[in-house]
Order: sequence, then structure tokens, then C-alpha cells
Amino acid sequence: MLFIASLTSSCLGNNTEAPASSPPVYCEFERGVWCPLTVGLNLNFTHGVETEYNEWAFSQPHWKQHPFIIQEHYSCRNKKASKAEVIAQEVKTINEKVYTLVKLTMTDDGSCKLNILTEKSDNIYAKFSQEMSRTAIAICFEYEDCGSKILGGAIND
Repeated sequence: MLFIASLTSSCLGNNTEAPASSPPVYCEFERGVWCPLTVGLNLNFTHGVETEYNEWAFSQPHWKQHPFIIQEHYSCRNKKASKAEVIAQEVKTINEKVYTLVKLTMTDDGSCKLNILTEKSDNIYAKFSQEMSRTAIAICFEYEDCGSKILGGAIND
């Protein structure tokens, strides 16, 4: 079952690492340990009825065939991140496309996991998707404003 997400709640993040001329960072909505930033991407949500993961596919409006995907373990929904650590990275084939799969643990006890899939290709559309997977997602850490840490800069690998 596929749902098109159209959520409007937002939170303000204070990105202290960005240059002073950068605009403020806003979350489209919070998902516990992470939030998608307002950067004009399309978003498709699939509820993980048959798995332990909900799936969020992000794509540029004109390049929908090259999304990046976040798989969110059901235990992440009501938690904040205590860390963002890569626990595995592998190559995976899905529907005849090759993806890089990065597995993250977001809590000290290891119960909350995120998987990030990006198409493994050198075409410009896949490269854009790969870059967006690092810059269009923020981590919501305990005791910090949600959106204050961009995923690509918050990962401890």
C-alpha cells in the first residue's frame, strides 16, 4: 500500500555550522530521530505492514526514477537520536537497479536503525540523489533543535 505524504508541520533548526549568509534550516516534519528538510523534493511514503520498516522515497520533481530511500525501523518513531553511526555499508540490487545501502544506528542501545539507499550510478540524476541523501535530511538529537545537524555532517563512521 503506497501513501503520498503531504505533511505540513515544521520545526525550526538552528544550523550553527552553516555560514551566516545561509538561510535557516527547516524540517518539513519530524520523524523522531530524523526529519526531511524543506528543499523541494517529492516524497512518497510506504507503510511497512509486512516489514519492521517504513519507507520514505525522496525524488527531484523531474527525476522521479532516481530517488533516495530512507527505511525507518518502527522503533525510531518516538525517540530522539543519541548518535548517528554507520554500522554497515553494502551494495544491493532491487528491481534490476544497483543501490548503495548504508545502515545507521541512531540510539546508544542500537534499537533505532535507519537504512539509506541511493542508486549506485555515475549518471547526473543518480549523483544528485546521492548528494541529496546527505544534505536534505537532518538528525534530531536529544537536547537539540530538530534540524540543527545535517545527516552528512552528523555521521560518525
